[in-house]
Amino acid sequence: MADWVNCPGCGLKHSRRPDGICPRCKQSVDDPAAMPMDAVEAPADVPAEASAPPSGMAGLGNLAQSARGKELKSARTIMFFVGALSVAVNMFVFSSAEGEVQKEIDKEVAKLGPGFEVDEEKVAALKSQAVGATRLISGGGMVLGMVFVACGLLVQRHPVPATITALALYLASMAIFGLVNPASLASGLIIKIFIVIGLFKAVQAAIAYQKELAA
Repeated sequence: MADWVNCPGCGLKHSRRPDGICPRCKQSVDDPAAMPMDAVEAPADVPAEASAPPSGMAGLGNLAQSARGKELKSARTIMFFVGALSVAVNMFVFSSAEGEVQKEIDKEVAKLGPGFEVDEEKVAALKSQAVGATRLISGGGMVLGMVFVACGLLVQRHPVPATITALALYLASMAIFGLVNPASLASGLIIKIFIVIGLFKAVQAAIAYQKELAA
């Protein structure tokens, strides 16, 4: 009479073979460590959600990323404001440079008194140099304003380079204009402080935003 056995791995009932191997799953029917097939196949049936992070943690991550996105939008607004203002102001200075320089020359001549005679050639040369320097500086200011606008356009695609460039250019421009005209540092100081703080926070948000996207 055949010796019937049940395979501990797949549960197949079959006659015992001389080698003691199950004909279906090829496991030893006498091995107590044999794993049932449903246990072996279980990992393939595990739903994808089991490896996902808890919904609460994912929600917090989305909220943080959304807050960083708002910081970048604020930075873009600051860049557009600074850029447009710089272009407009320096364009006005560039176009009115000759008239403004002439006014300053007339003031200095008037201080010398009515009987003082000036060398017209030297005055003309001085005026030409002053107008050229004024237009050079104002032209650089217009270019700087355009760069700020470009940074604002690129801040969503390249947040870190755009925000760092904008902050560095703004600080550098304040330093340069401060050397040329020290009184300009105190002009609009409160607004300048808010702009620097806004750009600095934007750099921090951009770095965190980029790290989150990379992760």
